[in-house]
Amino acid sequence: MSTITDLATDPAAAMDLLSGAVERGASLLASGSRAAGPATPQDDSGDLIPSADALGLAVSLDGGLTALVMLVPDLVEELTGQRDGAAIAESLAPVTDEICAALGVSALESNSIASVEDVDRHLVGAELVVASGIFAGDAVVATLAVVMGIAASPGSAPGIDGAAAGPEGSGDSTGSETVRAPAAAPNNPAPAGPGSAVPPRSATAAAATADAPPAPRIHDAALSRGLSILAEVNLEVTAELGRAALRVSELLDLQPGSIIELDREAGAPVELFVNGTLFARAEVVVIDGQYAVRICELFGGEGAR
Repeated sequence: MSTITDLATDPAAAMDLLSGAVERGASLLASGSRAAGPATPQDDSGDLIPSADALGLAVSLDGGLTALVMLVPDLVEELTGQRDGAAIAESLAPVTDEICAALGVSALESNSIASVEDVDRHLVGAELVVASGIFAGDAVVATLAVVMGIAASPGSAPGIDGAAAGPEGSGDSTGSETVRAPAAAPNNPAPAGPGSAVPPRSATAAAATADAPPAPRIHDAALSRGLSILAEVNLEVTAELGRAALRVSELLDLQPGSIIELDREAGAPVELFVNGTLFARAEVVVIDGQYAVRICELFGGEGAR
């Protein structure tokens, strides 16, 4: 069984241990209609932000580890009864305690986070970031991650994707439980998903990092290993032509030859779902006498294309 002492010398053990801890913590946020995705390596801080106005918590752990949890405002309100970060630490205590128990470590310090810059500062020097998304239908409502590496204290050092902290006097604070004003939403946000849009950085922040050396990125080997593990997993792809709502009495009246009108116009693209999640839109074609679909639009972390 992997332990915290294996992390620095055994990348495979690090991946297994961090993935297990993330999935145990994510299971506590997955309830009712919410479902937790599998824990996977990440290499961009923007993928850890479920929405531009998300709020969350960064908890420093023993052994140079950091646990990050971010929630959309609706979920914050559901858990705390308010739409700000004041009570997040208390409401997320069971989640962070579960992560600590899985890793066999103790929590050292907590800081509230409310923007991609806040997240960046906890990813400086990261060797491995493993994260899971919490979904409500197709929307990502929370993300949970564990960072392996020595994260710098809040400051102006570049983050995992080279971003810098905001300028002095912009509202940052190094005190525990300090909440930044949420970053503005991007002008053209991508659809919610594991690769949620990254809030735009200020010109001052961009200038501050122009001459700064890039921070080490997550090992490509860890990412490749995670992808290779999933490469042979079978997924169910469903093409949905349309939907209709019928009363029970109307269902009972159906017989061969009955016609049900769908909520889609003739010639409109069908929607493709992968394991129940909207993945693409496509047009129906016929190949060798069998129905097939031609992809028109794909949805993912970089938006439709």
